[in-house]
Amino acid sequence: MSSLDIDLAHSKVLLIGTSKIQDEFLPDIPQVVNNVNDLKELFLDPDIFGFEEENVIALLNKDSNSIVANMEKVCYLIKDTLILYYSGHAYLNSNKLFLTGKTSNAIHKHSSCVDFDTVVSILRNSDVLKKILILDCCHSGSATNFLGAGTPYIHAKPEYGKGFAILTASGLSEIAGFDQQNRNTEYTGSLIQLLTLGLESEKLFIHLDDVHNYIKNNHVNRFTSIHGNTPTFVNKLGDSFKFANNIAVLRQKQNEEETKDTGDAENSVDPIHQSLAQAGSLQRSFFNTNALFAEYRNAFILNLYRHSIGGDFYYVNKYKGKLFVIVADCPHMGLPAALWITLLIKSLDDFLRYSNISSDYSASDLLLQLNAEFRILAQHSSGESQFMAEAKLGVCVIDRKYGLMSFSGAGMNLLYYDIHQGQKELEGERDGISGGNVAASFNSYFLKTNTVLRLYMYTDGFYTQTGSADGSPYSHMAFKELLNSLQGHDMPVQQHKLAKAFHQYKGSQKQHDDVLVIGIEFVPAPKPGLVNEQAGTEVLLDKPFIRPTHISQYKVPEGVDLTQQHLRVRDTSKTPRIMCNAVKGVIDISGNSGMDHPQEFYTPLILWVQQYAATPAVSTTVNLQLNSFNISSAKQLMAVLKEFETIYRSGAEVAINWYYQEDDDDMLEAGEDFESMVHVPFKMIECSG
Repeated sequence: MSSLDIDLAHSKVLLIGTSKIQDEFLPDIPQVVNNVNDLKELFLDPDIFGFEEENVIALLNKDSNSIVANMEKVCYLIKDTLILYYSGHAYLNSNKLFLTGKTSNAIHKHSSCVDFDTVVSILRNSDVLKKILILDCCHSGSATNFLGAGTPYIHAKPEYGKGFAILTASGLSEIAGFDQQNRNTEYTGSLIQLLTLGLESEKLFIHLDDVHNYIKNNHVNRFTSIHGNTPTFVNKLGDSFKFANNIAVLRQKQNEEETKDTGDAENSVDPIHQSLAQAGSLQRSFFNTNALFAEYRNAFILNLYRHSIGGDFYYVNKYKGKLFVIVADCPHMGLPAALWITLLIKSLDDFLRYSNISSDYSASDLLLQLNAEFRILAQHSSGESQFMAEAKLGVCVIDRKYGLMSFSGAGMNLLYYDIHQGQKELEGERDGISGGNVAASFNSYFLKTNTVLRLYMYTDGFYTQTGSADGSPYSHMAFKELLNSLQGHDMPVQQHKLAKAFHQYKGSQKQHDDVLVIGIEFVPAPKPGLVNEQAGTEVLLDKPFIRPTHISQYKVPEGVDLTQQHLRVRDTSKTPRIMCNAVKGVIDISGNSGMDHPQEFYTPLILWVQQYAATPAVSTTVNLQLNSFNISSAKQLMAVLKEFETIYRSGAEVAINWYYQEDDDDMLEAGEDFESMVHVPFKMIECSG
């Protein structure tokens, strides 16, 4: 690869992250720490950037003075390029952006925060030629004001913008998104995914405009529908600025070189060997992935073939609300493998489409069907002996609605990772299936869960691969440990790291077998009407279908549907008045909230909203007109508003109106704080008298 438009020896990366500040109204963002550490790893990666360790500086949870001092020092030391990244909370005051440090708070913005004007002044007065700013914080679009660019490519004050490129996670008055369950914030997570996986194109480099377009085009629905914001981009360095190496192209070239090194005749121009290559393409065309990624976006399929035609295959499809996933390791190489897999997939499609898939249909039922199909193919084969060899299969049937998954294996196991229980393994039957196998039944495991599970199905090609160091195989234990070490990452990033680990271990050795690993993050469908549900996963071996039960500390009385009645709570000197109308979709909360035990007071309201969320009105309006509230109440009010955020995330129309007296700056600022933390359209309404 040719060089980037960055002189690595005379450039630096400054990664700034503030995960917690001294503001009780703003939550901690633990993902910020992961953002900084993950990006540092990528900037040091020689295949993506190749910076030296001393040129990538990470500042986590420093005060504003330390942040400014480090900026000045870095700008003094370099002449070529500065990549400045910030992630954390930010304040907006009179359209001015303030980045936070660990001691920042809303009351003392000017003295406790980093005024973005100061950042601009440091950069403009330095000798650094190229300044790339990546801001993952609320209101970050306001950072383009000094360029006179409220929208991309508006040229004003050109002398100010010379040498600058700014990418932001949000617009001027918009929030930046993060989910407590994810490893990274949404914007940075998208950036990491792009750098880790690369672009599926022939471009050797990822340009700056590629970064913006990837995040915007691939995640615009999530950004706009959940948070109402759109990433922004102003670039005075040129659209063709080569920001990073495209790892996807590099990996493709490596795979091509490895295929050439095998010396297989399939790479010959001989018509027979060309036919083999075409058969391999035909074989892979039957591997449908749409059903998997439509249902589970956080998933991956790592498939590294040894030859043009592979003996490993997978099948993914959805029928009658269930997702069927099959992984197989077949010994038949060459054209018989392509033919056998094609016939098997066709028979599976027909079987699932026309069968009565009942609620108690399990993975073992499908494995029995596969065993029968295998025997039929063997009986109709002129060379039956070649079908007598053992094939290893794993079958998984996922029912997201009920939080249920069943697994059955013949010579294959399944790994799953539960955040509460760690890594677990479900062992299939010891032997695979064959043309002579007359098994009458297979055991099924049933997992019922109300928490996030990560499932892994795989063949043995990865862990039987020998390494160039001493010629020993990778080992199954080391493979499981590798998967366990990757749990902090999203599934696409895990795919990249698995492939990288495989190639590094293999080194100069030839690939001995096909590699197939499928990872799925299984998120059960939410169950409205219950809170404080005990999280966990229960494993049932060889038992009939059991609907999952739910344990809750707070339960709605049996037979009572709170959304069928108006919820009314009279106000007192310490408790607010609450009026909820499910038909009209109007919720009013007004008065004082200074009770001693706010959780007990607000729990009925939270339960009401959770049941209302199942069938909300076309439009939902939440009116908050509070005279005062204490800190404990603030937490419960936040919990209530988060329930309306769930409704908004589902695509329903939700609006929150925050009323305040014209002279009550404290209540106005409190409303703005809630607005910054709740991803629902907010409107501040001033009242007089």
